Amino acid sequence: MKYASLICLVLIGVIACHKSGTSATSVAASYDSIMSAGSNPFTNSQLQPTIAVAGGNQVLFGGCAGYPGFSDTVFIFDAGTSKWSVTEMTNPHGLGAATAVDNLVIFAGGLAYPNSVGVSGADIYTPSTGKWTTATLSQARFDLAAASAGSIAAFAGGQTSPTDVVATVDFYNATNGTWTTGKLSAPRISLAAAGARTKIAFAGGEINTNQFSDVVDIYDTGTGQWTTDHLSVPRYMITAAAVQNQLIFAGGYNENGLSDAVDIYDVSTGKWSVSRLPVPSLYGAGAVSSGNLACFLRRFSISTLSDTVDVYNASANSWTAAAVLPDDWKTLCGAAVGNQVITIAMQEGQSSTAFYYELK
Repeated sequence: MKYASLICLVLIGVIACHKSGTSATSVAASYDSIMSAGSNPFTNSQLQPTIAVAGGNQVLFGGCAGYPGFSDTVFIFDAGTSKWSVTEMTNPHGLGAATAVDNLVIFAGGLAYPNSVGVSGADIYTPSTGKWTTATLSQARFDLAAASAGSIAAFAGGQTSPTDVVATVDFYNATNGTWTTGKLSAPRISLAAAGARTKIAFAGGEINTNQFSDVVDIYDTGTGQWTTDHLSVPRYMITAAAVQNQLIFAGGYNENGLSDAVDIYDVSTGKWSVSRLPVPSLYGAGAVSSGNLACFLRRFSISTLSDTVDVYNASANSWTAAAVLPDDWKTLCGAAVGNQVITIAMQEGQSSTAFYYELK
């Protein structure tokens, strides 16, 4: 597999683009647009978080890329107090995955530097207490995907080494704290994941070097059954979001370069629809969603840096775009709490900076 390119990608802060996936709420607020609400530099921090996930009233930024490997540092933003804190996990989880389930946040897997093998550890955070516990995946691996639906969190796919790709899925039941396993229909890496209601979907990915998948494996947390479907276009490094009853799989790469394809799965009807991005894009932030809006923060657009957020309105099935970052900044990752969107971005040679947005 393209291990060298994966390391390059995570060090420029784009690996988070397929790590989002939280359950949609049953009653959603209605918003129309996203607006800038200021920024806040992290003093002397050159770390580059690559995974952001919201749990409770907090957003955790982990999977930090540094030099020469990854850091176990976690930056935590509390939306209630607007204050930041810093803590550490047991594992760095660079090239790992994270999701929130029943007000827990779970980081799992990752790459062990410099041995170039997968990590099996999982770190579980409880926002209400600020405490961490640990668990172990059934198989150590990196470049996997995570999402949740109801009380079930799932960690799927990945590779155990630069050449070994797996179909393994680890399920965590937050109700009773137990772990079980399953399998995707085929091994793959750099896949996307999102969940809502009782459905978790794992879409696309890379099967082998320059071989991209259009397969979507859909797991029903209520019945424990799997079904299989297909994206409109094979691709990997897709960005996924869950908003209302819709799972959105946007952009990514395939043999033709950046893609403008968007595949939308309605979990209430089981039907798919297809849309197009304003321009072909790869997103630097994991898709951040709240209410009826899913906000995709561009990292690249037609091979150039982009300062734009593409906003999908699930109620109107429409797209708008807004320029939000200063020139020459790159979005690393982000997540939403209520009507607040919190991201971390970086300019070459400068400290990491938090950018705040409000949904209106």
